[in-house]
Amino acid sequence: MSLYQRYFAALMRLADGAQERHYGERKERLFDSIAPGDRVVEIGPGTGVNLAHLPPGVRYVGVEPNPHMHAPLRRKADALAPRAPASAPTEGKKYSPGWKYSWGAPRAPARGR
Repeated sequence: MSLYQRYFAALMRLADGAQERHYGERKERLFDSIAPGDRVVEIGPGTGVNLAHLPPGVRYVGVEPNPHMHAPLRRKADALAPRAPASAPTEGKKYSPGWKYSWGAPRAPARGR
């Protein structure tokens, strides 16, 4: 985990509000075709700025390689699914109202076989 990753995550958290003000309406229109039950895979969800634009019931998977983004991403996902348990989300865990989410860095393939 580099110092750059830590600073970049902090900068993105600070920019969340400005990004929402600037792109919020456009995201609403772009994500309008996503329906409950649809599968959404987001590569590099950062701090989770797109989560609020997804409808309840979406099966969401976010792959975020920067571990410093995971905490704000978890907080946003938990805020949108208030009945979720307080424990850290893991692959395949389902949340009310139908959210399924996961994140983490992709694993490197095993070598030598």
